[in-house]
This record gives sequence, structure tokens and C-alpha cells, in this order.
Amino acid sequence: VKVWRVENGEAVATFAAHAARAKALQSASAVAFAPSGQSVLVGHLDGTVRLLGLTSGGTLRSFSGHSSFVNSVAYFGAHLALSGSSDGTVRVWDTRSTSVLRTVRLPAAQPGAPPSAVNSVCAIPDDPTRAVACTASPYIYVFATGDGSVITRLSHGRPVAVSYTHL
Repeated sequence: VKVWRVENGEAVATFAAHAARAKALQSASAVAFAPSGQSVLVGHLDGTVRLLGLTSGGTLRSFSGHSSFVNSVAYFGAHLALSGSSDGTVRVWDTRSTSVLRTVRLPAAQPGAPPSAVNSVCAIPDDPTRAVACTASPYIYVFATGDGSVITRLSHGRPVAVSYTHL
């Protein structure tokens, strides 16, 4: 993972891949900057998420628990993060520790079908009790971060990515 200053093209930080992982699985698949700007959250193809310090240049914490690729990461609040995976789950993490606070299993697109991969996650900035996830199915889910319950399911007709903004 490499971080650049876009104004002048200067490389600000470079982070090495996992030392003990196979090369094909070292790839970063998702990134999100912390609200403080001091660290970056990185999802990997091996199912891990790492919190990297921009000033230290090292791994501050490593989160494990996904059984497949991490496709998306997002911060919400000062010390909470989301990760969405091809294993069909969204995990809510406390970035001050390596604790998973909640594992959200979104419903399958059809009864009896396996869970769909989570392609994208995002926080709702003014409401840390809710977050949004898109899956490989044609659905977008708004879910409660506290208990993982689905609040709303929106049908889009095809897999999409998600982002949130006030209109």
C-alpha cells in the first residue's frame, strides 16, 4: 500500500505486504482513511483487515475473522470500522483493539441460496446506529450496527456499490 500527496506526487508512506502470506493474497483490496487522517484501514484478499499508521509506517493492528476476500472497508465514528467480505458478512470493529463488536449476516437474495458477497459498505455519518451494505445480489441493505438487524432492503436490480451523502 502506498500513500501519495496528490498536490505534488510525493510518496508519504509505503507499507509492506504481510510477511507470512502467499503473494497472491497480499494484495490490498480496499482502503479507507481514518477521520483523524493519522491512519488507514486496509482490507486484504486473505480476509484480514489492517490498521496502518501513516506516521509510524507500520501495522498498528490486524483484524481477522473473515473467511474470504475483504471487498470494502469504512470508518464510522472515531474508533469504529466496517468491513464487507465475499464471505457474505459485514463486521463491525473497534479499532482501539482487535475486537469484532458485531458480525452482520445479510439475508440471502432468495430463500435457500448461499449468502451473497458484500461488495461495498458505508457508514451514515450522522447516525452511527445505522450503516449500508451492497451485496452481489441486486439489494442494498440498511442495517442496525448494534444488533445487525436489517432496517430496510432496497432493490436496485443489479449489484452496485454504495456511498452516502446528504442531499
